[in-house]
Amino acid sequence: MLDPEAIPSVVREVCKVIEAAGHQAVCVGGAVRDLILQGQPDDWDVASSAMPEEISKLFPNVIPTGIQHGTVSVVHKGMVIEVTTYRGEGTYTDGRRPDSVTLGVPLREDLARRDFTINAIALRPSDMSLHDPFNGMADIKAKTIRAVGDAKERFKEDGLRIFRAIRFSSKLGFSIERKTLEAVASEREMLRLVAWERIFVELTKTLNGQCPEKALDVARESGVLSYLFPDRQECSFQLVGNVPVGDSRFVMFSHLMFGASLAKTSSLFKLKLPNKLASKVGRILPRLQELPKNAMETRQVLSQMKREDHESYFHCLAQLNPEIHSTAYSQKDNPLWISDLVVDGRQIAKWYPTLTGRNLGEALKFLVDEVVKDPSINNEAAIKEKLLKFSQTVQR
Repeated sequence: MLDPEAIPSVVREVCKVIEAAGHQAVCVGGAVRDLILQGQPDDWDVASSAMPEEISKLFPNVIPTGIQHGTVSVVHKGMVIEVTTYRGEGTYTDGRRPDSVTLGVPLREDLARRDFTINAIALRPSDMSLHDPFNGMADIKAKTIRAVGDAKERFKEDGLRIFRAIRFSSKLGFSIERKTLEAVASEREMLRLVAWERIFVELTKTLNGQCPEKALDVARESGVLSYLFPDRQECSFQLVGNVPVGDSRFVMFSHLMFGASLAKTSSLFKLKLPNKLASKVGRILPRLQELPKNAMETRQVLSQMKREDHESYFHCLAQLNPEIHSTAYSQKDNPLWISDLVVDGRQIAKWYPTLTGRNLGEALKFLVDEVVKDPSINNEAAIKEKLLKFSQTVQR
């Protein structure tokens, strides 16, 4: 039995107002699925038999978000609830969006246009009754991802649904039903019509799911990964799920997929990665190709990276070589950069006035190299002695 209190009161109130005016109002989509799975839904979408103009008359603050597609946003008690009129969709000529939309269709037809049966369940908040014409509840119980109707047709309508099937497999730990899985493979070229930014979003959600290795295996075996990333190398994804969620998983995925072959021209960067993530991947991957052999080499590697890269580097290292990871982690608090030195440029200039400009910069770099080799010399006396030798070399 589903708990009505699990639905935000604002959502229940919006549905109640719509029903009081003689219309139907149900919750649809991922929120219903997650509620059934005892999860905590984030976004709540409402579908209704009422037309957008009728919804606009029922509430004082309504934004015509996508009114041409039957969607308005109801602002109620500080919360924004999207309400979409039951709609049917025409053909998808461009493989991304319907050529036409028909408003005012029965609820069953509205649910029939959705991607998977687990997302095609409607919940009426007023009595907590479910409308489940495609047996989504049974598939949830069986932990199965199944397309609504003909899987090939669903994927031809929107190629991104191919990766959504893979993403839900990771997020929920579900298996993809045979015919749906066959369609993932046979229709994978529909992904050519999908913007790389949208693929990146789905890939990131896949990596951050509870079973990324299982889902990535599906993507590999179905040919989806080879189609999207023709320059990838063969690999196992068993390590990905062991890495903490976040950037680290993307770094590990990139390492396994491309390794030393990663270049600026790599298909990975067609994903239009955020600049910060792209830079991080570019900095860390070379460091994972040849792992340090001892504590000193570890400190040298760490000093050549940004501090913000260390966490992902350690996460990946823990899976690739636990022994080296243990050594590396023990070195992370040693002095690694100029900012870690016990002296700064002003102090050095006082000691050795001849070290100015470029020479002063070189002196600081020299000291960092020395301190990284031997952290014990990061004290004023030892540094002053090292600088004496350096200044004599410069003066020659």
